[in-house]
Amino acid sequence: MWKFLLLLISCLIFAFPLFFGVFRVTGDSMSPLVTDGSLVLVKKSILLKIKPSAGDLVVFPSPLDGELNIKRCSAVDDSSVFVTGVNLPESTDSRHFGRISIAELTGIVLLY
Repeated sequence: MWKFLLLLISCLIFAFPLFFGVFRVTGDSMSPLVTDGSLVLVKKSILLKIKPSAGDLVVFPSPLDGELNIKRCSAVDDSSVFVTGVNLPESTDSRHFGRISIAELTGIVLLY
């Protein structure tokens, strides 16, 4: 029995990074919901088909500089999302760079 548990734990340790990631938030665009320096747990989209809903927090590489961003989905259609920050005056979002393709999303935030 303990060998099975050890095997299960080992599988989880190696599989976790494939499906989930922990990211550190930088900046104040999501404040006060998620503050600078906070850690968020993200369900990755690399191996999983994801379709966010309006209101979901998503992580994606910025079209402007490639840095990972966290924003809220304000509108979702079949192939893209319109993302905005919570703190609009501090946020560079879809108002500046347009919609983000769902295929470009790194993942959906599960815990923040």
